[in-house]
Amino acid sequence: MRPGRTPLEVANAQQATDEQHGSDYPAYAEYRALLHLAVGLDYRWGLNSMVSANPDDHMNLSADFAHKYKYTDCRVVPIATIERLCRAYQEMVRENDAAKAA
Repeated sequence: MRPGRTPLEVANAQQATDEQHGSDYPAYAEYRALLHLAVGLDYRWGLNSMVSANPDDHMNLSADFAHKYKYTDCRVVPIATIERLCRAYQEMVRENDAAKAA
Protein backbone atom coordinates (compact mmCIF):
# COMPACT_ATOMS: atom_id res chain seq x y z
CA MET A 1 0.00 0.00 0.00
CA ARG A 2 1.06 3.50 -0.61
CA PRO A 3 1.72 5.65 2.46
CA GLY A 4 -1.34 7.46 3.74
CA ARG A 5 -3.89 4.92 2.48
CA THR A 6 -5.88 2.67 4.73
CA PRO A 7 -6.71 -0.94 3.94
CA LEU A 8 -10.39 0.02 3.67
CA GLU A 9 -9.61 2.70 1.07
CA VAL A 10 -7.57 0.24 -0.97
CA ALA A 11 -10.30 -2.42 -0.76
CA ASN A 12 -13.01 0.06 -1.78
CA ALA A 13 -10.93 1.31 -4.71
CA GLN A 14 -10.31 -2.25 -5.90
CA GLN A 15 -13.99 -3.10 -5.60
CA ALA A 16 -14.92 -0.02 -7.67
CA THR A 17 -12.36 -1.01 -10.31
CA ASP A 18 -13.71 -4.58 -10.41
CA GLU A 19 -17.30 -3.35 -10.76
CA GLN A 20 -16.34 -1.00 -13.61
CA HIS A 21 -14.38 -3.73 -15.36
CA GLY A 22 -17.33 -6.09 -14.96
CA SER A 23 -19.76 -3.63 -16.50
CA ASP A 24 -17.38 -2.89 -19.39
CA TYR A 25 -16.65 -6.58 -20.00
CA PRO A 26 -19.70 -8.73 -19.17
CA ALA A 27 -18.13 -11.99 -20.40
CA TYR A 28 -15.22 -11.42 -18.01
CA ALA A 29 -17.66 -10.86 -15.15
CA GLU A 30 -19.60 -14.02 -16.02
CA TYR A 31 -16.45 -16.14 -16.21
CA ARG A 32 -15.18 -14.78 -12.92
CA ALA A 33 -18.54 -15.41 -11.21
CA LEU A 34 -18.67 -18.99 -12.51
CA LEU A 35 -15.09 -19.62 -11.42
CA HIS A 36 -15.85 -18.35 -7.93
CA LEU A 37 -18.90 -20.58 -7.67
CA ALA A 38 -17.10 -23.65 -8.98
CA VAL A 39 -14.32 -24.00 -6.41
CA GLY A 40 -12.94 -22.54 -3.23
CA LEU A 41 -10.41 -19.73 -3.15
CA ASP A 42 -7.40 -22.03 -2.75
CA TYR A 43 -8.21 -23.84 -6.01
CA ARG A 44 -9.37 -21.05 -8.33
CA TRP A 45 -5.94 -20.38 -9.78
CA GLY A 46 -5.52 -24.06 -10.61
CA LEU A 47 -8.89 -24.43 -12.28
CA ASN A 48 -8.40 -21.17 -14.16
CA SER A 49 -5.00 -22.31 -15.44
CA MET A 50 -6.42 -25.64 -16.61
CA VAL A 51 -9.41 -24.02 -18.34
CA SER A 52 -7.22 -21.41 -20.02
CA ALA A 53 -4.77 -24.08 -21.21
CA ASN A 54 -7.44 -26.23 -22.85
CA PRO A 55 -10.93 -24.69 -22.95
CA ASP A 56 -12.10 -27.15 -25.61
CA ASP A 57 -11.78 -30.26 -23.43
CA HIS A 58 -14.37 -29.83 -20.69
CA MET A 59 -15.05 -33.58 -20.59
CA ASN A 60 -11.66 -34.38 -19.08
CA LEU A 61 -11.06 -31.21 -17.07
CA SER A 62 -13.21 -32.19 -14.10
CA ALA A 63 -11.36 -35.44 -13.44
CA ASP A 64 -7.97 -33.99 -14.34
CA PHE A 65 -8.52 -31.06 -11.99
CA ALA A 66 -9.61 -33.30 -9.12
CA HIS A 67 -6.61 -35.56 -9.63
CA LYS A 68 -3.94 -32.91 -10.21
CA TYR A 69 -4.92 -30.64 -7.32
CA LYS A 70 -6.26 -33.42 -5.08
CA TYR A 71 -9.52 -31.48 -4.98
CA THR A 72 -11.85 -33.36 -2.69
CA ASP A 73 -13.64 -30.49 -0.95
CA CYS A 74 -16.93 -32.35 -0.51
CA ARG A 75 -17.42 -32.80 -4.23
CA VAL A 76 -15.76 -32.93 -7.60
CA VAL A 77 -16.59 -30.08 -9.95
CA PRO A 78 -19.44 -31.38 -12.16
CA ILE A 79 -18.79 -31.71 -15.88
CA ALA A 80 -21.73 -29.38 -16.62
CA THR A 81 -20.11 -26.68 -14.49
CA ILE A 82 -16.77 -27.16 -16.25
CA GLU A 83 -18.54 -26.95 -19.62
CA ARG A 84 -20.20 -23.65 -18.66
CA LEU A 85 -16.86 -22.38 -17.38
CA CYS A 86 -15.09 -23.31 -20.64
CA ARG A 87 -17.76 -21.62 -22.74
CA ALA A 88 -17.59 -18.51 -20.58
CA TYR A 89 -13.80 -18.50 -20.89
CA GLN A 90 -13.99 -18.71 -24.68
CA GLU A 91 -16.51 -15.86 -24.75
CA MET A 92 -14.25 -13.82 -22.47
CA VAL A 93 -11.33 -14.36 -24.88
CA ARG A 94 -13.50 -13.25 -27.84
CA GLU A 95 -14.59 -10.19 -25.88
CA ASN A 96 -10.99 -9.34 -25.04
CA ASP A 97 -9.87 -9.79 -28.67
CA ALA A 98 -12.69 -7.50 -29.85
CA ALA A 99 -11.71 -4.86 -27.31
CA LYS A 100 -8.08 -4.98 -28.44
CA ALA A 101 -9.12 -4.68 -32.10
CA ALA A 102 -11.26 -1.60 -31.40
